[in-house]
This record gives sequence, C-alpha cells and structure tokens, in this order.
Amino acid sequence: MSDINNTKRPKRGIWQRILSVNPPRRDLVDLILDLLMGSLLSIMVGVTLVNTLGRKFFNVSLIWSTETSLACFVWIIFLGGIKLAKYNQHLTVLFLVNKLRPQTRRWALIILDAVAALYCLLVLLSAGPVIRSAAAIRLSAVPWNADLMFWALPVGFAGIAFFGVLRIIGRWRKKEVDKVTEKPGEMEVA
Repeated sequence: MSDINNTKRPKRGIWQRILSVNPPRRDLVDLILDLLMGSLLSIMVGVTLVNTLGRKFFNVSLIWSTETSLACFVWIIFLGGIKLAKYNQHLTVLFLVNKLRPQTRRWALIILDAVAALYCLLVLLSAGPVIRSAAAIRLSAVPWNADLMFWALPVGFAGIAFFGVLRIIGRWRKKEVDKVTEKPGEMEVA
C-alpha cells in the first residue's frame, strides 16, 4: 500500500461538513473582523428594527437610532475595507492588469499596491486633525462625540496599508500572493 492511503484526514466538525465543501482557512484577523462586523451589523439592524416597530405600533421613535446606526455603518465599511485588502480584492484594476505579461503584471501590481499604501499613509497623516476637530462635535442624542465615527478612518486605512505592504513584500520576493480574482467565490486563501 502507498503512503497516500495511510494518511489520516483531519476530522471536520458537523457544521463544516454541512455548510461547506471546502472551507477556507481562517486566522485570528478574519475571526476578529467577522465578529466585529457581525456584531455591529446586528446592533444596526436591531436598533433600526426597534425604532421602526416603535414608530409603527406605539408612535414613539428612538431619538438615538440614526446616530447609532450611522456609527455602526461607518465602522462596518472600514473594517470591511481591511478584509477586502487582506484578500487582494480592494483597490485593484483587473481589466488592465490581467492583460499584462506575468513579469510586467507583478511589477504593475507592486506599483499599484505602493500607490495605495502611500495614499493610506496620507490619509493617516491627515486623520489626526480631523479626529481632534470631530471630538468637539457633540452628537444630539447619544453619549459620545462624533470622533467615535472618525476613528474608523485611521483604523481602516492602517489595516489596508498593512496588508498592501505585505503584498508588496510578497511580490517583491516573487512569492505567489493572493490571486487577483473577479469573483469572491474564486478567492484562494494562502
């Protein structure tokens, strides 16, 4: 018998077998991002639902629902940007890059990632004054200032820049980094 038949398959849980044929490998960053985005989405939907039902049936509106939903929405957008950047599905121009030869494509992607990382650095440098000025803005119905929403800006752009720099290093070393794909279902996780 060959060694192929003697190798043991890793045990998979029942939910992995039910929900997915080939589940992608997830790491701690994915887990944290998914938990944060899922929690914020649940809060946003719950607050909006309670506000809508309260207005419809009791003629009472939650005065803080709009600002809470807006804060959750802003954070979901920037945390989602980090996740997209991690899987190389953010800030890419596919129809031009895919027409290049492999060596030229590698350098074009290095340049695109470098430009995106520099843009993120510029946004990070300008985020401080924006957050300081937003800290003075008091929201009308919630106990926090507007800077809570603006903190999503440096957090999101720092994450996007971080994964962009990791891709630049990987491409510079001629390693196969996450493939640029047109559909999220085609995404390969390294």
